[in-house]
Amino acid sequence: IAVAERDAYKQRSDATTDIVQKALEQLEASKAQSLKQANRIEFLTVQLDTQKATSKKYRTDLEGTLGRQKELMELALQMDDLRKKDTIKRVQAEKQSMQLANLCRYLHKRLETVEVKVEKGTPTISSIVTTIAAETDALMDTRPGNMGVEGERER
Repeated sequence: IAVAERDAYKQRSDATTDIVQKALEQLEASKAQSLKQANRIEFLTVQLDTQKATSKKYRTDLEGTLGRQKELMELALQMDDLRKKDTIKRVQAEKQSMQLANLCRYLHKRLETVEVKVEKGTPTISSIVTTIAAETDALMDTRPGNMGVEGERER
């Protein structure tokens, strides 16, 4: 009986040792799996940090691009304003050129009239020059209420 009990005890002991051994092996496997997961988590953390840095860089680049785009838009508006001012000045210059041409034509006709009168002997040269100077001043006066070249032509 003692031998049978000892054999039974030894079998239970061997079975327990096997169970403990399997549990230790599973624990080792779990430990290895946990280590792999920890390494994976660390790798993913590094990747996330890298992506955050890249994202921050892209955001900074985008903000810089938006700032430059805003500056370019402001420059475009300034250029448009300058073009408008240039067009206005060009139109004014053309208008003044037309006024000057009209004045020259008027003075030329007036001079022909004066030459005819001089041939007849009516006015003196100084009175003619004075008359032309006064008429020229009146024609060049473009203030509101004065006739200027256009009004003189209509008259």
